[in-house]
Amino acid sequence: MRTGATPYRESLIRAIALRLRYRRACRNPQANVNDLAALLTEVEDAERDAERLEEKYAHG
Repeated sequence: MRTGATPYRESLIRAIALRLRYRRACRNPQANVNDLAALLTEVEDAERDAERLEEKYAHG
């Protein structure tokens, strides 16, 4: 049995956490457009990273 998180799992967890953070920020009336855009960029980067690592670790 494997223990510990692979880089793929860690990146997936990060992407999910950032998505949740973005959703909460969207509901916050004090969040401005620049903050949301920066956070969305982080979400997109994390999702791309997770996809890249999925090809490397999840299927190999």
